[in-house]
Amino acid sequence: MKFSKEKENSIIHDYLNGENTVQIAKKWNTYNTSIRRVLLRNNILIRSNVIARTNVPVCPFKDGDEYSEYFLGLLLTDGCISRRTANSATITLSLIDEEIVNEFQNFICPSNKVCKVLNKKYNVYMYSSSTRSKLIADWLDNKGNFYNKSYECDIYTPITSHILRGIFDGDGYCTKRNNGSTFCYGICGKSRIFLEKIQKYLETKNIYFKLYDRKKLYYLESSKTVEVLKFYNLIYNEAHIYLKRKYDKGHLFWETLREKFSKFKEGVASPNPEPSRNSYHYLINKNNGQFIMEGAETIMRLLSL
Repeated sequence: MKFSKEKENSIIHDYLNGENTVQIAKKWNTYNTSIRRVLLRNNILIRSNVIARTNVPVCPFKDGDEYSEYFLGLLLTDGCISRRTANSATITLSLIDEEIVNEFQNFICPSNKVCKVLNKKYNVYMYSSSTRSKLIADWLDNKGNFYNKSYECDIYTPITSHILRGIFDGDGYCTKRNNGSTFCYGICGKSRIFLEKIQKYLETKNIYFKLYDRKKLYYLESSKTVEVLKFYNLIYNEAHIYLKRKYDKGHLFWETLREKFSKFKEGVASPNPEPSRNSYHYLINKNNGQFIMEGAETIMRLLSL
C-alpha cells in the first residue's frame, strides 16, 4: 500500500508520539508491516517489542490533580520503581483489587494490559500493572522515597486528603472492635518518619491518631468514634477514586451509627423538607424537627451533646 507524503508524515508523527505500529495500522486500515516499512524508509528507529508495549512518552501525573495525588499515595505503599540504567525506569503496582489496578493502568498507560499473577507465598492472585517511563519515575522520585520503602519510605511533598486516601488504601486498615461497638482506622508500616508525617498532617485537621510500636511495626490508629468519623470525612469528602471494600466498611459503620442514635433515624417526612437551623445550629427539617444529615461533622456535634 502506497501512502502520500502527507500520510507518511502523519504516520511518523503518530509513531514518534507514542503510538505503536498496530494502532497506526488500524487508523489507516492497513497492516502494521506496511507502517513499519514507511518508518524504516524514513530512517525512523523502530522500538523494541518491550519498549513499544511499555514506554510512556508523557507524564500523566500533575500537581494538584486528585488522581495523581491518590496514585502517589498508593505507589508509596504498594508500588515500586526499578531502574536498570540511568535512562530506564519501570513503575509497578500490584494489588489483589483488580478495579483499582485497572484504574491505575488507564491513568498511566491505557494501551498496556493488567496481568493476573499468582502470589505463591500467600496463595492469592494479584493484579499487576507495569509501565516503563523515566519521566514518570522522575516525577515520583521528587515527591517521595521509593527505595527500600519498607524501612525508609518518606514523602517530600505536603500531604493532602487524596494522597492520604491512597496511602490508606495501600497500607491502611479498618476493623470493628469491642464486639462491634467501636470501629478503628489505622495505617501501619516500618517507616516511623513516614507515619509521623501523616500524624502531623492529621493534627492540622484536628484529627488525633496515636502511634504505636508493636513487633517491629508501627501503627498509627484510633478507635475513638469522633476521630474515626473525622478521618472518614477527610479522606472521602469529594473523592472520586478509592478502594471500594475499605470505603464500604466505613460507610456501614456510619449507617450503623445512624441507626444507633434515634436522632438520625429517618421517619415520615416531606419529600422536599424545608431546612432550618435549631439553637445548636444543626440543620433540621422545619416541618417535623428531624435532623438533616450534612456529613460526619453533624454526628460529631451531636455526640458531644
